[in-house]
Formats: sequence, structure tokens, C-alpha cells
Amino acid sequence: MEPIYIILLCVAAFVAVLHVLSSRRTPKLRTIKVRSDAVTREQASRQTDPLIAACLGDRAKADRLALYEKKKAPFITDGEARKRALERLTSDRR
Repeated sequence: MEPIYIILLCVAAFVAVLHVLSSRRTPKLRTIKVRSDAVTREQASRQTDPLIAACLGDRAKADRLALYEKKKAPFITDGEARKRALERLTSDRR
């Protein structure tokens, strides 16, 4: 038998063994455990604060937008700053 045929046969056998071994392995799915009270707190904050709801639950983004409005007009209250931030966000999205 020619040496090239022996090499090709060895390579084919090696690939076949790798294929069999890799198909046997079952992929382990990673699960993420979420505390139920954390989910309910996030849902509650979304319902009570329309700015967080408009930011799709991103509290940090909502706080940054409110802080921006507060820096522009430092005399306004935090509630007014959040209201203005919500108005600016909705008008910018149009």
C-alpha cells in the first residue's frame, strides 16, 4: 500500500474518532437563578416610576437623565427633574 494512502486513512480515522467523541458529549446548559423578590422589586419600581419604565428598567440610566436635568436647573426638585427627564426622553424618541 502506498504511504499516502496510509496517511490519509490515519487522518480519516482520527477525524472519525474526534467526531464520535465530540458528539457523545452533552452540552451542559448553564442556568441563572434569579431571586423572586428581586424581580418583584424591579417590576414594582417600573410601575411606580415612569422614567425607569421608559428606560426599560435601567435605573442607572434614569438616574443619569434626572441628574442631567438637575444640573441644568439646580433649583428644581428631584421629582421635577425626573418629570423633565421623562419629557425630554419621550420627545427625543419621536
